[in-house]
Amino acid sequence: MLRVLGINGSLRDGSHNGALLRAAPMLLPRDASFVELDGLGSVPPYSDADDVVPPPPAVAALRGALARADAVLFSTPEYNASIPGQLKTALDWASRPFPDNALRGKPVAVIGASTGMFGAVWAQADLRRVLRTIGAQVIDRELPVPFAHERFDAAGRLIDDDLADELADVLAALVALSATVFLAGQWPYPHILFPVLIWATRSLLRALIGSHRLVWTDARTRAPKPKLLAAIRLLALLLCFGVVSTAASALRAWSPGPGVLATLVAIVPYAGLWLLVTVRLPHGDAPWTALIPGALVFGAGIELLNVVIAYVITPWALAKQGTYGALGVAAALLFGLFLVSRLVVGAAVVNATLWERRRRSPGSGPGVVAGD
Repeated sequence: MLRVLGINGSLRDGSHNGALLRAAPMLLPRDASFVELDGLGSVPPYSDADDVVPPPPAVAALRGALARADAVLFSTPEYNASIPGQLKTALDWASRPFPDNALRGKPVAVIGASTGMFGAVWAQADLRRVLRTIGAQVIDRELPVPFAHERFDAAGRLIDDDLADELADVLAALVALSATVFLAGQWPYPHILFPVLIWATRSLLRALIGSHRLVWTDARTRAPKPKLLAAIRLLALLLCFGVVSTAASALRAWSPGPGVLATLVAIVPYAGLWLLVTVRLPHGDAPWTALIPGALVFGAGIELLNVVIAYVITPWALAKQGTYGALGVAAALLFGLFLVSRLVVGAAVVNATLWERRRRSPGSGPGVVAGD
């Protein structure tokens, strides 16, 4: 069953936005449940100095509730033509750690009520903009509720049938989007996914073999078709790269500034994993130790690329997603793959160049000819 979390931006007991949220459980589709966040007023003002592990208790409760929810319904009043300060404080906490925050990719809907004639429409617009910047998937539905004091009875029950229908439509759209996201995360077709991954990995391995043979001047024949076992080994190593990247992201969230400690530490496992890959690729008559410089170059380059993606490209893409949309994401992905391919070739060139210089240097050891 899909879980919808309701967040009331008003701290006042008996608020109209709270009454609007309390009407939601009766209007939800049958395959969804609803729970309202408690304790918004306990969230402290955001400070980077207080953003530590473990976080303040109210912040941990907020992040945990968001992480457990499949979708979020925000109901906000309007203060001075914008969102309440306490709600913005909670979102500032929820947006950290940046690229892996609990709202990233989360389906959300924004509604709002006020006693005025505009129904908190400006606050809702501001809240949608903030949520999109954080990385949430905001549904394209609006529900301003003007003259809210006329829509509920003395007990806070919704008495406007038209408003109930509109709220039910918003909830149905939110649940439909969250169901799509939920199913996409379940990998429903592993029997299709695994063969595709193996095919893609074998193609990647063949490209790596071909590029390394070219760099190491061993391109006399066409690169052979990689065996299945070799492709599975490469796929396992690529999954290890993903594990290291996830661990580095978590470490960056704990360490100060841009995560210098995480950046430096992650270079070592990246380099080690790439060394395991390259020792099985063509490398002339060079020993495995001659492949270490290129592995270090690759590890440093991949971690630098990760940092640039986390702190430069991702914020820019989120800020510009309304302008460029999916096309911009695809272009950024292709550019990232291009940089990785250049890094792979560059690491091989570094190894081949250093080994050739070592072979040609005087006194390079018995069995090695110096000069031409």
